[in-house]
Amino acid sequence: MYGDQKQSMRDALVRDQGSLCAYCQRRVKATEADMRIDHWHPRERGGGVFQWNNLVGSCADRVTCDAAKQETRLFLHPARGLGPDPRQFLRYTGSGEVVADDERARADTRTLGLNDDRLVRARRAVLDALRGWIARRERSTAELQRQIVLLESPAGEAPEYAATRAYYFRKWSRARGAAVER
Repeated sequence: MYGDQKQSMRDALVRDQGSLCAYCQRRVKATEADMRIDHWHPRERGGGVFQWNNLVGSCADRVTCDAAKQETRLFLHPARGLGPDPRQFLRYTGSGEVVADDERARADTRTLGLNDDRLVRARRAVLDALRGWIARRERSTAELQRQIVLLESPAGEAPEYAATRAYYFRKWSRARGAAVER
């Protein structure tokens, strides 16, 4: 693949993913230095090299995500409708950790390094900010549910750790008795 073609793929993945890493949800830019094009189902294990639903944009962190995953086959697919839905398997603690009750999902979190100290601290900071946002003004369940839609179907850049944010908006909506789709 030539440089322009690879750059076009990077641009499209960043656009489709709201400028977030498909795995850890940190901000990514469509540059070779900032992101990797990862084959969700590894090429060496039969994954399609140029199948769009097999490609995800991953951060270029040297400890987590694509670098940690290498050629491991994951259970959860980050794109809705292309495998088991991470929202059904992952929870986020108030301390910022990602937890899963299912061993296959737990293996994915370990493989990707999703509980790396830096990620846990960043998610905790996001949760602290969300708690402050809620405390400053009582939010309606309709407002919380609008936020979920915006986080899960962004028009442009999504905020970092969008999945964590959506998880807590769902949790708070359910606590208020609202029916919330997963």
